[in-house]
Amino acid sequence: HPPDRSPGSSSLANSNLEQVNGQESFSKLAEVASELAGRPIRVATMCSGTEAPILAMDLTSQACEAQHGSPFPVEHIFSSEVEPFKQAYIQRNFAPPLLFRDVRELGNKTAHTAFGAVEDVPQDRDHFDVLVAGTSCVDYSNLNDHKKKLDDGGESGDRKSVV
Repeated sequence: HPPDRSPGSSSLANSNLEQVNGQESFSKLAEVASELAGRPIRVATMCSGTEAPILAMDLTSQACEAQHGSPFPVEHIFSSEVEPFKQAYIQRNFAPPLLFRDVRELGNKTAHTAFGAVEDVPQDRDHFDVLVAGTSCVDYSNLNDHKKKLDDGGESGDRKSVV
């Protein structure tokens, strides 16, 4: 049987550990986790897509715990995604406390959620420790017959200027 590679699987964390050459990075993360005394790292994502940063941080936490007995807990503060099918994926698989619709509104004090409500936007270090921001990849996709560059007024350039 192939190893269980689903999020939260210890065999996934262990298989990833086998691929890591240097153990020093996990040791340092374990130190940071210890200094946080159980408080999670608070993470927000913009142009969230498939939430790869959240998945990676969760796997890192599992690896830290497996190697050093000290997890690196992650608290998902908010996401922002404009594509409805990606919003549905994020809500179904991660259920962040806030799922904003459009990154272009996040510079304001309030923004629309994916569900149409208007909520306060967490904007400072008191709300989150890490902000991961990508750019829309629609304009660069090999599936796009009408590719655009950043300066061509496409979705990617429009959102990159906000981030």
